Parts: sequence; structure tokens; C-alpha cells
Amino acid sequence: MTIRKQIEKGIIWSFGQTIFVKIFTLATQLVLAWILIPADFGTISIVYSITNIGAIAQQFGIIDVLINRYKSFQLWNGLARSMILVVAIATFIVINILGIAAKLIYDDATLTILVFLISISIFLRSLTALPSANCRALLKFKEISLIQIVESFTRSVSIIIFALSGFGVFSFAYGHIISAIVFYLLFWKISGLRHEFNFYLRRWKYLFSNSMFNWFFAICQRFIDQGDYLILGLFVSKNKTGLYYMAFTLSMQVIGLIANSLPQILFPSLSSIQNSIKEQSIILEKSIKLLSFIGIPFAIWQGCISASLINNFLSDDWQSTVYLVQILSFAMAFKTISWLWPVTFKAQMKYKKLATISGYFLLIFVVIVTSATYFYNEKGTAFGITLFYSIVSPLALHFGLSDYHINQFPLFLLIGKIFITVVVLFWGIYFLLSLIVDSSSLSFLYIYTIISITTYMLISSVLFKKEYLFLKHTLLKLFKVSVIK
Repeated sequence: MTIRKQIEKGIIWSFGQTIFVKIFTLATQLVLAWILIPADFGTISIVYSITNIGAIAQQFGIIDVLINRYKSFQLWNGLARSMILVVAIATFIVINILGIAAKLIYDDATLTILVFLISISIFLRSLTALPSANCRALLKFKEISLIQIVESFTRSVSIIIFALSGFGVFSFAYGHIISAIVFYLLFWKISGLRHEFNFYLRRWKYLFSNSMFNWFFAICQRFIDQGDYLILGLFVSKNKTGLYYMAFTLSMQVIGLIANSLPQILFPSLSSIQNSIKEQSIILEKSIKLLSFIGIPFAIWQGCISASLINNFLSDDWQSTVYLVQILSFAMAFKTISWLWPVTFKAQMKYKKLATISGYFLLIFVVIVTSATYFYNEKGTAFGITLFYSIVSPLALHFGLSDYHINQFPLFLLIGKIFITVVVLFWGIYFLLSLIVDSSSLSFLYIYTIISITTYMLISSVLFKKEYLFLKHTLLKLFKVSVIK
């Protein structure tokens, strides 16, 4: 099977898995919004930020390095097991230290307990690094997708059951522990590797160097992804932090459905053809065009239908999140542009360059988001995130593609045309339709979706004919492949 066929197969399984996971996640969020209160979401958003930042220790980069060097996987097997165990223990300790610090900073002992409980699930997930690397390097996308579907379903159902049983914000922690146990057992079983850990640290420096740079990148990226909750929690109440958390979660659903799985497919696939820059360049350019063509309109669409979605599916406590979702939809549109930039460096094992650039991006993030939040609270955070991605996304994509055989000017010109067309078209239809139909009604959601998507596809068939035909050809090919499979 050629590398392109393997990518197509991976996209089918990953896209299907992502659909299920997003449905579970969105349904869980909507159900929990009726059971729990905004303050609970504010608390768990801070806990998630703490544990996710602390969990960076588990992303030591061993998985990516093993995928890059899979041909000598058996050589690094013993060393990798030892390093994974050490990293898992270190991660558990670091997270709980941060949990204790959170109690002092936010004056809330509940944070420390929640952090401890979730750190148990993170410890178990850390121990799946080796089977995960093995499955990804062998391009076992079907098996990986099935495991993630089962794990997501288990977590969603568990959290809801605990919430209905009156466990409040602790429902999240217990649900994570149960799903982590399932995740741990399934990954080791599917990989077929021996389930054992030992200390074997000879030749550690050969994995350590690239792993350290990848780890630093993970630290920066994780704080960029989670830092807005922590920063906001310092300046506003947990209730407002919870509102922002819900808004950000909703703004991520559709774009996450489209973009999240693609890097997981491209990285191991591109790593398998490291010596063919030309082939890598072709695959990357097509992926970026396709992602922009689909991702940008869905991100903007999400903001336009937010009033209808929140008004009809959430209680009155969440109505003030509409404005935040609309702002963050622009941030997600910008983020879509550079979604693949880490893959461009990892595929060529340029971890030091990746780490350096991400460090600068983190500094920009802290300055912009902290300043905006300090002066304008949760709305400032949303505007700050949007401004950050509008600056960083084009830069990230430019740096990422600089070592590939890709003419960047026409690529950026195309992305710019798509962005402007989508914003003018989708928001233009929104304002015109809202003169006739109440924008918070359910009928508006249906009518607007049909009109906006249909109009976009018709205009795209003229303005972006190549991309439109490529999308049509790709979807038909994927459909044929999925039917055969």
C-alpha cells in the first residue's frame, strides 16, 4: 500500500473516530450544563489547566522520536520503557506539586484534591507511550481510532453518571480515572508488546536530546492551549471563568472535528518518507489547502449559529457565552491556518528549531492575553486569543514550510482569499437573515446553515475551482475507499 493510500485510510478512520468523540464531548457538555452550575465548570477549567500543564512532563517527546526512528525500534525498546516509567513518576509528582500551589494561589482546597485524582489518570496514560508509538509507527490507524472511541464513550458516560449521582465537580475526575484504566488496558493489548517496565538507562543521551527539545515545545504549546483559563482565573470569578470555558469548548467543537486528527495521520506518514522532501511537500501543501478550504468556513459558521445553539440547548445561565463564542470563532479560523505547523518540523526531526519558535510564541501569548484579560476580563481574554492567533498563525506556517519545496506566496494568497470570502459571505448572510428570522431561534440554525454552506460551495466552485474540485475528488475517493473497507 502506497503512503498516500495509507494516509487516506488513516483519514477515514480518524475522521470517523473524531466524529464520535466530538459527539460524545458535545453531548456531555450540554447534559452537564443542565446538571452542574457555571462555578463547577470554572473550577474544573482551572484544574484541567493545571493538570494539562503539569502533564507536559509526560510529553517528553519519546513517542515522536521513536516514530522517527522506528526502523531501530527494538534497539530503543528497553531504554524507552525505562524513560517512560521515570517520566510517568515525575509527571505525577509535578502535577501534585502544582495542585498544592493552586490551593495557595486560588485559596481553594478542592483544587488540590481534584488535581490529585486526575493525576492518577494521567499516570496511567503516561505508561501507554510505548504501545502508542508502536501503533502509530506501524500506521495502525484503525486500532488507534477504535480505542479512542471506546475511551471517549467510557469517559462521557462515567462523568454523566457521577454527576447525576450528586458528585458535582468531582464527576469529571472519577470519569477520567475510569476511562484511563480502559485506555491503558486496550493500548497494551492491541500493540502486542510485552507488558513490563524495567530500568535500563544505557545510551539514554541518544533519545534525550531530541526528546528535550520536543518536551520544551510541548510545554510552550500546552501553556498556549491552557494558559487563558489560568490567567483569567486570576482576575475574575470562577463563574465567569466557567462561562469562558464553555464558550471556548463550544468554539472548538466543529473545527476540532475537522483538524484534530490530521496531524496524527500526517506525522507518522511523513516520517516514513523522510528522504523524499518533494513527496512530503506535495502532501503538506494539499493538506493545508484542504484544511483551510474546509476549516475556515466551519469556524466562522460556528460563531454565526452560536446564539441559536446556546439559546435552544443550554439554560439561561449560559446565554452570555454567545458573544464569547462569536469572538473565538475568528480565533479558531486563524488557528486552522497553522494547525499543521508542528508536523512540518517533526517530520524532518528539526526539534530544536520547533522548540525555539514555540518559545517566542509563548512570550507573545503571555503578553497579549494577560494584558487583554487584565483590562477587559473574559471578553478581553477572547479578544486576546483572537489577536494572538491572527499574528502567530501566518508566522508559524511560514516558518514551518521554509524547508520544503512549496511556493508560499500563492499559498498564502489563496488562504487570504478564502478567509475574506468566508467572513464577508457568512456574516453577510447572518445579518440579512436575522432581519427576517430571530437569530436565537432553532429555525434560524437550520435555514442559515443550508443557505451559507450552499452559497459557499457555489461561490467556491468559481473562485477556488482547483480546491473545490480537489475536495470533491478527495471526498469521493475517501467514500469509495470507506465502502470497500
